[in-house]
Amino acid sequence: MSKRNGFRPLQILLLCLLATACTAPQLILRDPAPERLRVTLSFTDEVPEQMQVVLQRQFDDYVILHNSRTGTAGSFKLESVQTGDQPDMIIRVRASKLVTSGQQTAGVIVSMIGFTLPIAMAASGAEFVLFFWYFPQTQSLIEISLNPQLSAGQFNTINYHLGSPGFLKSPQGQMTKHGVYFHDFLKRYFKKMKKR
Repeated sequence: MSKRNGFRPLQILLLCLLATACTAPQLILRDPAPERLRVTLSFTDEVPEQMQVVLQRQFDDYVILHNSRTGTAGSFKLESVQTGDQPDMIIRVRASKLVTSGQQTAGVIVSMIGFTLPIAMAASGAEFVLFFWYFPQTQSLIEISLNPQLSAGQFNTINYHLGSPGFLKSPQGQMTKHGVYFHDFLKRYFKKMKKR
């Protein structure tokens, strides 16, 4: 397997599992929060270019939505800045992986077996019924870094795993759905930051 930017597929999978293994920590803004939070979205080479375009569009749309709803006490506006500028927060998508055709096929086969097994078990008079399925997901590993001068918590950098349905979807369909999940992730994340 090829190695690009220090990441291998197994390492990406392990990072995703670690990121979801326990309750994710939250970055906390100092009080009072700044009136404007300068945020940049960046990508590594492990994120396909088409996925970058989709996620960047969702990020830009979210910034507009967030700023249109800002106006309550303790809230802050977001300002999207370029990577070369000095941001207060960096949202870096470290890796993204689409569901492959092989995973799609495996999902169909495993799920068919898993959903027919209970029927066979019930027909044979089994005392318990077992069923299972495999619905592969489109996945991204996201790293969020906050300027230590603005942080009130113990963490300045945290990682998140973002998964979205990818089963039986075309690559374009997977990216579109993943973009919607990314938008929802941003909405939930900044809402928590505003509440602290």
